Amino acid sequence: DILAEFDNCMGWVQSTRWSPNGKQVGFIGHDSTVCIADVSTGQPTIQKVYYNGLPFSDFIWIDDNKIIAVGHDCTPVLFENKNGWVY
Repeated sequence: DILAEFDNCMGWVQSTRWSPNGKQVGFIGHDSTVCIADVSTGQPTIQKVYYNGLPFSDFIWIDDNKIIAVGHDCTPVLFENKNGWVY
């Protein structure tokens, strides 16, 4: 069953992972973005963070408010939720 469809990512989706608490799903795109969908309340809300470097290829949740993404820049990047996702 399809839970939701998101059209926020304007490139290929490279990786998708659930947060440790299962209330958020993150996905990274070939358009150098990280998207986080909060699915804890009815209609998902999505936040998209643009990165000015090369695209990411994978990421991992450190906890429910921190993501480390890696990719073609060969440098890990920390994304953190501080009343909104930033890097």
